Amino acid sequence: MEINNLFKNGYTIFNNVVEKDEVDKVLKESLKLPLYSKNDLTFKKYEKIDGVIQEIDPPSIPYFEDKDPLTPDRFRIKDIIRYDDYQVLQHQSWYWTDIHTVYTHWAELIKKIINKLQETYKNHELSYEDNHITLHVMPPGSFIEHHDDGIVKNRLGAFILPLHQKPLRAHGGDLVISNWTTPTRQIRDIIESNVGDMVVLDFTENNTKHEVTIVENWIRLSLVGFFFSKGGMKNEGKFY
Repeated sequence: MEINNLFKNGYTIFNNVVEKDEVDKVLKESLKLPLYSKNDLTFKKYEKIDGVIQEIDPPSIPYFEDKDPLTPDRFRIKDIIRYDDYQVLQHQSWYWTDIHTVYTHWAELIKKIINKLQETYKNHELSYEDNHITLHVMPPGSFIEHHDDGIVKNRLGAFILPLHQKPLRAHGGDLVISNWTTPTRQIRDIIESNVGDMVVLDFTENNTKHEVTIVENWIRLSLVGFFFSKGGMKNEGKFY
């Protein structure tokens, strides 16, 4: 099937790319992997001018030092003092760790994913070196804001592979894919986590906006990756 038909709304789902037993095995062997927090904050300042509260210039002040966003594990007293009279807005949050090729227990599972992607993108030669794969852990309160992933040279797409089933009575943590098709009609597909199924977002013909809703009463666990054709620039662009 051609890419433009397969990704009619900018994405597709492949069922049972890996088995639950395979997922359980690699997770048990990954218990000591480090986790890092991702928490995007923005600071906005307001003043009362002539009795009216107004946002003053600059309109928003993101905190960056060494190009890394402020996160709870990097928060220092001087940061609080610097922005003590600013409103703090939280945009998104989750935990993550890179899945490197040195983690041999992941090798077979990742091989199945890459083989499926290569089968899908048969007109491209996938770069095994430039793949950027992370383990996403989203405890209650975590979410990813509505966004697109931008344009990066030779980046073909992204995949999301749930590693944990959404329990009964749990809420949120759903991947929501949306795209305006006409001025009056919007596609909005809600995809729940199903272990072993792989959602692929296409960037060759699409760049669909998506988000993950706020996780409630469970922990969302998934493998997220960006894949490139040969010559990709894996250190550019967004990686969430």
